[in-house]
Amino acid sequence: MKKLVKVIMATAMATCLFACSSNDAKEAKNEGTTIYFVRHGKTMFNNTDQVQGWSDTPLIEKGEKQADATGIGMKDIKFTTAYTSDLGRARATAKRILAQNANDVPELIELVGLREWGYGGYEGKLNHEMWDPIFEAHGLKFDDEWSQYGELVKQMSDADIANAIAANDPTHTAETYDQITKRSQEAIDQIVKETEEKGGGNAWLSLVEVKFLRFWN
Repeated sequence: MKKLVKVIMATAMATCLFACSSNDAKEAKNEGTTIYFVRHGKTMFNNTDQVQGWSDTPLIEKGEKQADATGIGMKDIKFTTAYTSDLGRARATAKRILAQNANDVPELIELVGLREWGYGGYEGKLNHEMWDPIFEAHGLKFDDEWSQYGELVKQMSDADIANAIAANDPTHTAETYDQITKRSQEAIDQIVKETEEKGGGNAWLSLVEVKFLRFWN
């Protein structure tokens, strides 16, 4: 089934239309399922540099404008199915984007499996509190510009980072990599299955991090 799936990614926070204007969706129209992953617009915690995983804050005005602009860029794409994380920032982004669509839009279905990583006791704290020990353990320094993040990911995989956060969390409630990948895999498999059962076509996903795509194999 996965051989028939094509993936297009966008992020409302970064650039509105780089995935939206792709011809890949038209070419894949009758060739299985095309999945559109779109990240949420900018939120209050994004603006205040606070850890935001399962914790949730609303879109700020900039985030709303980002979502609206993304929706305009995708307005002519017809979707067979539409899914969102159950987190409010993802749901709000999805609703604003789909509201711009020129076609009949499907019911928006919420899936817990599409949530961001669960950061446990770090939720709501300033980013440096979670990231300082991880960067320092690798001879690096965390700053507001994330200037050495590229160097960090040369030394650590997604699994290493997730498991380090879970190990450092004093409350022992942060998710491990295996927990994250299990729920993410199940959610993506459900989306593909349900879209294929409706004849394939385009599936809409509004989630928190497009990095979840890497969990699907």
